[in-house]
Amino acid sequence: MYNFKELKVFLIVSIIWLSGMFFYFRNTPYNWRVYDFDGHIQYSEILATRHKLPAPYEGWETWQPPAYYFLNSFIFPASLKSSDKLLHINCVRGLSVFYGLFAIFIIFWFIKKMTTNSFIQSLVLLFIATTPMFVIMFSTYNNDSLAILLSLTVLALGYKLYFQWSKKTAFFLFLAASLGLYSKLTAGGAILTVIVICFWSLKKNKESQGLEKKIIFILLLALASLLPWTLLHNKPYSGKLFPNNAGGLAATLRIDDRPLIDRFLPTTIFKNFETVWKDPWNHAWPRETTKRYSYWSYIFISSVLSVFHFDTPHIGFAWLFLWVHLIAYLAALKVAFKSNFSKLSFAVVALAHLIDIAYLTRNPFACAMEYRYICWSWIGWAGLYTNCLLNEKQFLKSVLARLFIIAIVAQIYFMIVVRGTES
Repeated sequence: MYNFKELKVFLIVSIIWLSGMFFYFRNTPYNWRVYDFDGHIQYSEILATRHKLPAPYEGWETWQPPAYYFLNSFIFPASLKSSDKLLHINCVRGLSVFYGLFAIFIIFWFIKKMTTNSFIQSLVLLFIATTPMFVIMFSTYNNDSLAILLSLTVLALGYKLYFQWSKKTAFFLFLAASLGLYSKLTAGGAILTVIVICFWSLKKNKESQGLEKKIIFILLLALASLLPWTLLHNKPYSGKLFPNNAGGLAATLRIDDRPLIDRFLPTTIFKNFETVWKDPWNHAWPRETTKRYSYWSYIFISSVLSVFHFDTPHIGFAWLFLWVHLIAYLAALKVAFKSNFSKLSFAVVALAHLIDIAYLTRNPFACAMEYRYICWSWIGWAGLYTNCLLNEKQFLKSVLARLFIIAIVAQIYFMIVVRGTES
C-alpha cells in the first residue's frame, strides 16, 4: 500500500487533471468529439429495454463485445429508456473520467518503478494526461475508455507478476484480460504484447524460473474465454466468429489500392508535403490536406489531436502540440535501448504499432489508423519519457523539461477553452 507522501504526485496530478476535465465537460456537448455515439448508446438501450443481447448486425455497434454496454445499461436505466437520455449519458461520460483517473494511476505506478523524482513523475503524467487525445478518450460515451483502462491493467499486472508472483495478482490479470476482450477486441493487442515479450524473455533468459510460461498460460486462458461469445453468439447470428461493421463503412473512407507497403514507408510523410500539411488535422475523408495516405502521419496526429478539429483555441495551439510531441517522441526513441526498462517500454510501443499495422492490412480504412486502438501504448511512452528525463545530458534534459511544461500549460488551456467538433 502507498502512504500519502508516496501518492502526493498522483493526487496533485489528479486534482489538476480533474479541474481541466470539469471545464472540458462543461464546454463539450455529449455528441461532440466522440466516435459513433448513436451506435454506442443504441447498444446500451437495447440491453436495458430487452434484457438480452442484440444480434451482431442489429445496430451499427452491436457486433462489439457486450461488457461496456452491459455495465452502462445499469446506469440510470430509466433515463436511458426515455427520449431525454442526458442524465444517463453524462453519468456514463463521468464514468469514463473515472476510468481515465485509474489509467493515470497505472502509468504513475509504472514510472514509479523507474524513479522517485516527483518532478519527473509529475511532468510525464501531466504531459500524457492533458494531451487532447487522452482527454477525448476519457470523456466520451465510447467503449474505448474501458478497453484502454483494462489494457493498461493487463500490461501493469503482467509486469508485476514477472517480478513478484502471486495467485491473487494472477487472478486479477486473467480478470482484466477477459473483461478487456469483452469490452473491445482491441484489448487483444495488449494481451498479445505481453505474450510476445514473455516469449522473448524466455528465449533470452535460459535461467528463467518459468514465470513467463505462467503469465502466457493465464493470457491464453483469457483469450479462450472469448469462445462462448464467438461460437454461441457471433457465429450463429452472423456466420462469422468476429463480425465487424467494415462492410458498412463509406467507400470514401477506404484507402486507395496502392501496394500496402506504400502506406507504411516513412517517406510517405513528405509526399505532396506543401499541400498535405497546409493544416494540422487528419481529415479522414478525402480532400487535399488529408493525411490518410501515410500511416505515420495519420497515427501521429491521431495520437495527439485525435481525428477531430477545434476552432478554439487558435490553430497555432494544434501546431504547438504536434511539434512538442514530435520532439518528445524522437527524444524518447533516442534512449530506447539505454536500459532494460527503456527496452521494455520501447517493446510495448513497437509491438503496438506492428499489431495496428497488421489490423490495417485486413481493414484498409482511414479509421483503422486511429491511435485509439493502441492508446494502451501510453504506458510505454511514459517509460521512455521518464528514461529520457533521467539519462540524457543535463542541457537536453533541461530543454525537454521546459518543452513539457510549455505543452502542459497549453494543453490545460485547451481543456478549458476548446470549441469545435468537425472530423
